[in-house]
Amino acid sequence: LMQQAFLVFLLFVGVCVSVNVPKEWVHTGRVPEPSAEVRLTISLQQENLFHLEELFWDRSNPKSENYAQYLSRNEIADIVAPGRLSETAVREWLVSEGIKTTQIESIDTHDALFVY
Repeated sequence: LMQQAFLVFLLFVGVCVSVNVPKEWVHTGRVPEPSAEVRLTISLQQENLFHLEELFWDRSNPKSENYAQYLSRNEIADIVAPGRLSETAVREWLVSEGIKTTQIESIDTHDALFVY
């Protein structure tokens, strides 16, 4: 039943895949009604993670002149933000599959989209 519900959900959002639900997954309740609203989160691949790790170790090293000069959430988000082309490509794909632009929302760190 879980596998069927998951496949129905994927078909609902226009994704055609073959899925084997892990044996560890447990059905914990009833399947939502077909008319139920679902928020889908699409993560976009972050960039510059190697650079972020370098900054982390530099600011964690007591011998560094940058020691304890931590970055804000916004500074980190700017470093690892996916390229704007990634977000644009995913938005265009969603619209081409029938999702309205008003149903797509970007989060402030620009590394994920919500689809309502």
